[in-house]
Amino acid sequence: MVGIEYTHLDVDSFHESGAGPVDLTVDSQNAESLRGRIGAHVVYLVRSGSIVFQPNFTAAFQREFLDDSFDLTSQLDLPDTPAFTTQGTNSGRNSTLIGVG
Repeated sequence: MVGIEYTHLDVDSFHESGAGPVDLTVDSQNAESLRGRIGAHVVYLVRSGSIVFQPNFTAAFQREFLDDSFDLTSQLDLPDTPAFTTQGTNSGRNSTLIGVG
């Protein structure tokens, strides 16, 4: 199997309310991801009377070509509070995907 996946994420700005001084203001932001994948998918049919089982195994190598994390910048609704950034997970550029079922 060979595949490519492109994702574009837009986050509109918003302002929380109801938490008083810890309300957050989040600026509009975006992120992009482009992933390529190559691997194999093996399926086997097993019949037992009128019941059919279909065990399968998937293994693939995946490569991230653009961004491999998403950072979200926010600011508390307190005077003179600097903005802060929450970093998303950084899974690296290369990964292996394994699945069984």
